[in-house]
Parts: sequence; structure tokens; C-alpha cells
Amino acid sequence: MQNFKQDVIDLFTYARGGHVDHWLFSDTLRNKMTGSELWHAFLKACKAYYVLDNEIKIIRQNKHHFGRIFEDVNTLVDLGVGEIAAIENKVIPLLRELRNVRTYQGVDLSSDFLQVAENRLKSKFPALNVENVHADFYKHKIQFEGQKRLGLMLGLTITNQEMKEGQKFPRDEFIQRLGIHRKNIGNDNDMLISHDANANIAQVMASYRNKFWARHVTGIMYDVQKIADGDFSAKDWMYKAVWNADAHVIHQCAVATRSQDFEIDEQVFSVKSGQRFVTVNNFKIPRRQFTGLCHDAGFRVKKGYGDNGNKVFIQHLVA
Repeated sequence: MQNFKQDVIDLFTYARGGHVDHWLFSDTLRNKMTGSELWHAFLKACKAYYVLDNEIKIIRQNKHHFGRIFEDVNTLVDLGVGEIAAIENKVIPLLRELRNVRTYQGVDLSSDFLQVAENRLKSKFPALNVENVHADFYKHKIQFEGQKRLGLMLGLTITNQEMKEGQKFPRDEFIQRLGIHRKNIGNDNDMLISHDANANIAQVMASYRNKFWARHVTGIMYDVQKIADGDFSAKDWMYKAVWNADAHVIHQCAVATRSQDFEIDEQVFSVKSGQRFVTVNNFKIPRRQFTGLCHDAGFRVKKGYGDNGNKVFIQHLVA
């Protein structure tokens, strides 16, 4: 709880931005739905959101190839498990091709996501050793199993990077986070990391235009309401997307619809109507720039597998 409080204080003081993205998937209720349920509802309702479908198509088209080049992998590490559609359409097809995998390790902050994934995988692969790791892979040291590992980071998880409005592209921070994954997965082990290189900004913006996404972005305010003293209302917030062309990022913001005065741990806040705070960033990084970041983080950059429109890519990296 203390980590959450500090993250919220940093948000409202503008010390940081986009750093509370992992709290959006909290299993606590946000007006009758949990964060993970809101995410699932968004994926189901928003037909314009292309990322999940395009990742699925890339895996479907290349699964036999992945089975060959990763034939010696014995542990699949899933960094950011996500909802059941990701398990059904991305993880399970890969596991069917990776014949030597004996252990699946799922890492996520949502215990709901982890439990659903475990139940489904055990029903499909009874002999598979399924290990749940309820943790933040940037804040907790995680011991991965196996001698030959394949790390998955799909769903654009790597591009949910911290950044405040008005700042420059956080190159060093991207390299640092990629470097954490390189060290954790271990030398000579492989990773598949997805990123969005879509240059069609109208299409990008439309992909988040959905009521469940709006509730997902602002839902953290229901958690804030539990720790705030004074005049704070989780209902008095709205969603706004702000595109920063120079940094290739959408700032997903929660905007106050009325003035609110409150305290958190004796720190006083006076938020005015119209003030906005970045809860999550969605970067749309050009291909060459993304592979350059991976190289500078110490990865050996292998082949990138793209969709037909060259929007979403799954990049093969070797630590």
C-alpha cells in the first residue's frame, strides 16, 4: 500500500507521469468492475483496437517457424500474462510448437490473470509445470527456471514507459528497462517483444476511443479515494488522450471535472477543474528506433515479424 501511496503522491505533484500503469490492472473494484475486468471488457468491445488481433495473426503465421528456432527451449517466461484471450491465442499456440517446454512461469500484478492462466494451461497441458509469480518485474528480483528460456513480452507491455507531458522521448529509461529484461532472462536466452510502429495517428487514436478504456484509465481514482482524506471523488474524473508527435506517444490522462482539495499521508493537494495527470503512456515507436534501443540495451537483434500493415511487430532478441 505504501508503494501505491507514493506513486499517487508522485502523480499529483507531477513528479512523475505514466508510472501508475500497472495499478490500472488492480483486482479491486472500480465502480462495479475490477481493473482487469475493465481491460477485458475493452478488448471485447473495441473493434478498432488492433494490437491483440495483429499479434495473434503474427503468431499464427509464424508459430511453426518459432517451434523450429526455439526447439531447445525448456522454460517459457510470460512477462505480463494479461487476460484469457492472450493465453488462448498466443501462449497456447506457442506451447503446442515448443515441444520441449516443461515449465511456464507467468508474471503479472493481477492475481486474477495469473489464476485464470494457470487453470487454462493445466487443463490443456496436464504435465506442464505452471508457476505463478505475482510481482512487478521492474521492482522485484525474479528467479526464472530452466536452462534455456524464452521470454515473452507481448501486448506492447515494454512501451508502457514512464514520461510526463512536455518531456523528451525517454530513451535512457527504455534502454534501462530493456536491460533489466536482458539480465533477468539470462545470457544466450531468447525474447519475443512486441511493439507498435503504426504511423497512422488517426487509426492509433481511434483504437483507444472506447468507454471501457476511459474507465480503465481513470479507474485508479477509485483506489485513490480509499486513501485520500477530504474532498476527493473518484466519479469526478474524465478521460483525455493527448498525442505527442515528437516523442511518438499518446499520453492517456485522467482529467478532474471539478476542483478537489484532499490529503494523502498529510500531504495537501488542491486540484483544479481541468487539471490532467498522465496515468499511462502508449508509445508508437518507428521500427529502426525500436531496434536501436534494443541494441543499445545489449541485446543481439534478430528478425522482426510484422503484420500485413507494418503496424505491430514481434521482435526476436537474444540476451
